[in-house]
Amino acid sequence: GPIQVEVQSQGPPVIVMLQHLPSAPMIQQGVGQVRLNYDVTAQDIQKSALWFVRVRLAQAGAVPASGTIMVQHPGGDPAVAQAQLAAWAEQERANRERTGIEAENQSRSEFQQFKATVEQRYQQRLAAERTQNQALLNRLRPQSGGMIRSRGLNRAISRINKSEGQPKTQVIIEGTNFGPGGEVVFQLGPNVVGTGIVEAWADTVIVANVPDASGLLPYQGTLAVRVGQTLSNAVPFKFIPVEEAREIRVAQEQDISLAAPSLKTGSMIEHPNQSFGQLSGNKGNDVFFPSRQFGNGWLVQEIKLKIDPCAFPNCRGAYVADSRIGTPSAFFNVRWWHEALVGARYWFSLWIVGPRGVPDGILNTGPLTP
Repeated sequence: GPIQVEVQSQGPPVIVMLQHLPSAPMIQQGVGQVRLNYDVTAQDIQKSALWFVRVRLAQAGAVPASGTIMVQHPGGDPAVAQAQLAAWAEQERANRERTGIEAENQSRSEFQQFKATVEQRYQQRLAAERTQNQALLNRLRPQSGGMIRSRGLNRAISRINKSEGQPKTQVIIEGTNFGPGGEVVFQLGPNVVGTGIVEAWADTVIVANVPDASGLLPYQGTLAVRVGQTLSNAVPFKFIPVEEAREIRVAQEQDISLAAPSLKTGSMIEHPNQSFGQLSGNKGNDVFFPSRQFGNGWLVQEIKLKIDPCAFPNCRGAYVADSRIGTPSAFFNVRWWHEALVGARYWFSLWIVGPRGVPDGILNTGPLTP
């Protein structure tokens, strides 16, 4: 027999959808009265006795629509409907563990790829710099150690090719009377000094690597040339730490506000369907880290969500509605929703990037350095 859905609405246009689970939905859009009609056949019932009615705004906006919904349909067999609902629930339970493991594994795999990309970008910069400096190194290396100067001569740096650098990047130092060899001394932080590996040394030119140091913040320091017990003039040089990536998958109770009903297990957030007979949907907002700030130069790079797959189109979903990407703020807001018969479940992963080996204030909660 016939199914008729009639929506009387006031406000902006709405979209009305009637969907038989095994089939594509029927959709009608309009203002005021919107009506959908369908004649149910025996073949339809053999496929499934379950149907959905959905109403939503045609365009998302602050102005809501209001009105009434009336659904007329042929008489059904409660035993058939209950059997199909029970089968559906059993299928959901069977899928939960499998999809949970898959979501966790996929999330971790994606983060490892991102972490590798951060390291790869650093290595590519090093390789490009070495290629650029190779001709100079080839000229200088035969001269290394081949010229000796008196200790009485003035040893001075006249210029360097760059004023800042990361670990293992190369600095070209020009000056006078550097002698047969020695060390390049970098001031990397308050009371932190390191010597860089010397790639080539001549009396007027030195190529040295910035020390491979970690656990330090950016620091406006100096570099100088030391031969024996004598030290040249110091020139300004800023130490820039190498970046590393970290992943945050757990929020403490004080760092999360979940819409009811809700359950939390590690990075999994679940909103079970507690409607009568699970015949209605639900939606809500979850707020994470509303007042947390990362320290020591750590910044948010990405927020990833993994969502349970649906057995029918658009049965549930979640997305990041607000965040502070590119800032020290860990805050983000997740909007979720689910249809009848199912609940909502997702996993979150917060990716951050900052100085290698330095506490971030949340995941690595060591002392923060001003």
